[in-house]
Amino acid sequence: MTTHVRYTLNNDIARVTLDAPEEAVNILNEVFLRDLETTARELANIPELRGAIVSSGKESGFIAGADIKAFSTVTTAEDGRALSQRGQEIFSLWANLPFPVVAAVHGHCMGGGTEFILACHGRILADTARISLPEVRLGILPGFGGTQRLPRLVGVQNALDLILSGRSLSAQKAEEVGLADQCVPPDALLHASETLLLRLESQQARQTAPSSPSKRLTTWLLEKNPLGRSVLYNLTRQKVLKETRGHYPAPLRALEVIREGLAGPLAKGLELEAQALGELIVTPECRNLVHVFFLSQRPKKGSGLPQEPRRLARVAVVGAGVMGAEIAQLMAEKGFEVRMSDIDPSAVEKGLAHARELFREKSGRGGGKKENDTRPRLTAQSGYQGLETCDLVIEAVVENMETKQAVLHEVESHTGARTLFATNTSALSVSHLQQSAGRPERVAGMHFFNPVHRMPLVEIIRGQHTDDETLVTLFDLALRLGKTPILVKDSPGFLVNRLLGAYLN
Repeated sequence: MTTHVRYTLNNDIARVTLDAPEEAVNILNEVFLRDLETTARELANIPELRGAIVSSGKESGFIAGADIKAFSTVTTAEDGRALSQRGQEIFSLWANLPFPVVAAVHGHCMGGGTEFILACHGRILADTARISLPEVRLGILPGFGGTQRLPRLVGVQNALDLILSGRSLSAQKAEEVGLADQCVPPDALLHASETLLLRLESQQARQTAPSSPSKRLTTWLLEKNPLGRSVLYNLTRQKVLKETRGHYPAPLRALEVIREGLAGPLAKGLELEAQALGELIVTPECRNLVHVFFLSQRPKKGSGLPQEPRRLARVAVVGAGVMGAEIAQLMAEKGFEVRMSDIDPSAVEKGLAHARELFREKSGRGGGKKENDTRPRLTAQSGYQGLETCDLVIEAVVENMETKQAVLHEVESHTGARTLFATNTSALSVSHLQQSAGRPERVAGMHFFNPVHRMPLVEIIRGQHTDDETLVTLFDLALRLGKTPILVKDSPGFLVNRLLGAYLN
């Protein structure tokens, strides 16, 4: 009996469920991989089985990737190569089953999870799903077949974009590039998977063969002839070197493995992939990037303070400059009712225009409907009217103590005793600012970095009088915004600029 993978039979179709016991997400650790192997071998020996549908029993998503903690047990390149080969062999068992396998994916599908669905013969995605291969951000490359199966499925250009950037794709974009056969509402996921399975069975088809996601002339010129591919690889190499300055070996090695692997059969490409992963996983770059990853995950376990956070709904941003506009736009995008204000009407207009431009950028990446749902949550005005309904006011005016003190005094005259006040300062003393506050315990620092929509870190600064509820609420808010919050002391430069000063010196 397997503990992480179970299945039932219904009309000669196996319903396979991935569900690690007592875990919030599915992680491809050794036990999970072993259960995937056992299940594939059992299914292969069931007479007259017509197909399998694989889904997740976790509400959060499909598979969150491989067990990154296991990286620390790899001490040699040979051990890393063996780890890669083990995953490749198990996924190949699923790819080579004598009947079609369809992955029904909802929520997150990352790293090894994406490599698993690439080994399946069909892929149906819920429209809320997100797909990624983030391995290069950990100093390695996809090692369970991803560097070879993805370009064979979606084309070289699309595969390079996904693998070398480590970014995630929406379900809609995954369907557009050919990674998903169909994108459907979550409640239609099972029915669509059954329909695809029957079609694959009747056609005796397999979706692991090369496909043509685009018939555009540029695609043909870049991918369908040796000269075009050579140009594509050289341009991509130049771009990688420009972005990494040669300090990160993983993207260049991934590019090399894709290029050499596609020149031969899949089995040869998998050998190259395993060899490369083994060599990369023991590099200092990989060790340090994994360390950074675990540091970035630590805030998700909480602030360490015993106080429970308040749930904020309405937020005001005072200051409609670049930072204020970007903070307001992010808040609206994440579901908050946001009021952006400034004493200068022309600044309000410019700030609102900048926020709208960010919304349009999101829309250009396939978020048009989301933009239409989000924009009404952001309003702008000159003056301080309406602040009495806000749970939090974020001040993002010029970096001048007297100006910030004046804003704080004015805000407190328009808000209630429970309203929190956060100053977006990069270096000014929060304790000094609190001296001008009527409710200093509700005042703290919340330092976003520019550009707000890209930079993940947020410094939460405790002033001399800041209480725990204010701190933990701002910490929780940063997590809700998708940021990485850190609690810091009210010392000159806080953390980042304090380090920057030493670095520059």
